[in-house]
Amino acid sequence: MKWLRNMTIEYLLNEDGTSFQPEITGMLVMVEPQICPVESKKCSTSENWFFGCNCWKGFRALGECKMRPCQLFRHFVENGPESLTNFANAEFYEEKYRILMDYLMTPISRALCECPGMIGASITCARKYDGTLFQLTGLDRTSFDNVVSHTDWKTLKTVLLGLVEAGCGERNGKDCVTEFSNIITLAGTVMDNFYKGEDVCLSVIRFEEEFEEYYEVIGSFDIESRKIKHTPTDWRMPT
Repeated sequence: MKWLRNMTIEYLLNEDGTSFQPEITGMLVMVEPQICPVESKKCSTSENWFFGCNCWKGFRALGECKMRPCQLFRHFVENGPESLTNFANAEFYEEKYRILMDYLMTPISRALCECPGMIGASITCARKYDGTLFQLTGLDRTSFDNVVSHTDWKTLKTVLLGLVEAGCGERNGKDCVTEFSNIITLAGTVMDNFYKGEDVCLSVIRFEEEFEEYYEVIGSFDIESRKIKHTPTDWRMPT
């Protein structure tokens, strides 16, 4: 996670960490009207160049939930510098994971729990993209179209809605979103114990070799062939 810390300091924040770098701020200012458009009954492709009118229509059909993307965006912008600075300065993984959960994952999870229709609307944005971003930037959209045409959107939507259903609400008096956040943060504790060299239950040190082997396997996945080049030599359960 050191690379993420370095990237945060070098590319996202200014020197004192109180605001985004000018380039990032400029980009956010440019994109905000696309995510928080002025209320209108008609869509103009020239005004909605980033996401396009099909995406605009999909989210507009969500009623009150149509403003959720804008609310999330403004949360990320307003709380970004402080959260990212705290993340960069955090000494332990547990603290880093907690900051990321509070800043990113928990707000997104809450929004999806309250507005699961955003999943279908987002899929529409990709499947029926009619924005002019590629034309304006001169980028080739071939790879984008290839991914869109080869994705099983129906299955993806079913899986995502299932995850939202399972991860929302309360079970046995406990808030599921909060419990999930605690689990991810606990993973940070596991990493802390590993780097401290503590051979305890919550530590990767108990299956260090298997852990490294796992990452080698994942890292060997070839996107074009959809095959794993490296196979595990041995899977041993920690004793």
